[in-house]
Amino acid sequence: MDKNNFRKWNEEMAAKYNPELFHDSANIFIRWIEGKRVKRIIASASAYKGKGVLEVGCGAGNILEKIPFGKLFGIDISDALLKRAQIRLSNKAYLLLGNAEIMPFKDKTFDIAICSEVIEHTQNPGVLLENISNILKPEGKLIISIPNEKLINALKKIYFFISIFRQNTLHKDTKYRIAKKMDDEWHLHEFQINDFIGLLKKNFIVNRVCRIPYYFLPVRYVILCSKG
Repeated sequence: MDKNNFRKWNEEMAAKYNPELFHDSANIFIRWIEGKRVKRIIASASAYKGKGVLEVGCGAGNILEKIPFGKLFGIDISDALLKRAQIRLSNKAYLLLGNAEIMPFKDKTFDIAICSEVIEHTQNPGVLLENISNILKPEGKLIISIPNEKLINALKKIYFFISIFRQNTLHKDTKYRIAKKMDDEWHLHEFQINDFIGLLKKNFIVNRVCRIPYYFLPVRYVILCSKG
């Protein structure tokens, strides 16, 4: 798929599976998980307190909105989501429309990069990670999160089998329905945590792996890295 077709396809997926709705879901469990993920990301970023912070795949700005320090930047390939981010953030962050696999920033620009629930949607994860490494300063930090798709798919099987949520929606004001599998459409890659750590180690030092919401129930992984 060429870059123009990929951008169009991604825009269609962003409209169908609006990621903004996860942060304000009518489903209490989903809202709780997403809240825990975002809190861990913010806490990790706050521990470093770098002056320049870039969110790769910032979407509608739900994470950038909560960062209380630094000069904030966001890049996203979706024009529709970026417009929502502009409304949400106003002048709090500099936002750029673009594909992070062709990073439009100079090398060694940022202290912190955040990439949350994005890399599984990209065409070339290795290229993205290399680009993030390049734009980070030598002491820079990456905070990245991925879904545990194997566990989530197992939970979804239970969810649909017992029909706990008969309304089966993520938000009361949308017709969006939960996909039966994480990799139905929008996810181009499924990462197992050990394999993903191996991918990260090509460009980064992995400092910590946080399991969200709990160690024994890792629905999401938030991974803290230093530039290698």
